[in-house]
Amino acid sequence: MNDRVQKPGVANSDNKCYSYLARMFRCSRQDSQEDANVGIADTPQTMDASAGIEDDNPQAAALLDRTPPPNVNPEIWRNLPSPRSMRNWKTADGMLRCLEHPGGSAAFRDFLEKNHYSNAVIAVLGFVLRVQNYRGAFASTRQASANEIFNTYLSSTAQDQIEINDLTAIRNARTAINAQDFRDDLFDTLVREAISSGDLQNAFRLFLNSDLVDYATGRGQSCVPSERTRMLASE
Repeated sequence: MNDRVQKPGVANSDNKCYSYLARMFRCSRQDSQEDANVGIADTPQTMDASAGIEDDNPQAAALLDRTPPPNVNPEIWRNLPSPRSMRNWKTADGMLRCLEHPGGSAAFRDFLEKNHYSNAVIAVLGFVLRVQNYRGAFASTRQASANEIFNTYLSSTAQDQIEINDLTAIRNARTAINAQDFRDDLFDTLVREAISSGDLQNAFRLFLNSDLVDYATGRGQSCVPSERTRMLASE
């Protein structure tokens, strides 16, 4: 018997995850004048982890068949989405599109670790991804997933505690877990605050200008490390 929690109107888990993250992103930036007129629903189609390397730029598509640039994990290189999908990472909801794809989230995490970002920034990324997995989990496993998320990132004694100013939202999540109320939006308020983190947003902007993204999308003409990457490596 399949007891996966279904969300009406959602065809598959990929669209479900994207719809969730897109909603979180839209709410977290609703006060930004810069993005006030950007429609999340009008952005290009969601990424498919099983999609082939098809692109309107044959030269860009062929790049992913080459040897990866220096200092790039070959496994991460192989699991990147298509160049067209990666160019969508530069849209208003680009971070969400990146995190929705397993290869994209792995590449971003690898970038954070290689460039020695703080554990706090990496923890925020881990929290967002774990909540995404929680929403797609079977009902029978949601209790364990919710408790693990809370104990890892939100508890006062959490190993990877993230900075959340909304203490009421944390208490409400704990109360819901104790009451075994494992609804889809259990962690929504907390995720909304987490993804608005300036440090995470700044890190993603640097990631978009990394050699990996440049080369994979066809903008990099060689494997010579960029000046930005050399500066980061020297810090």
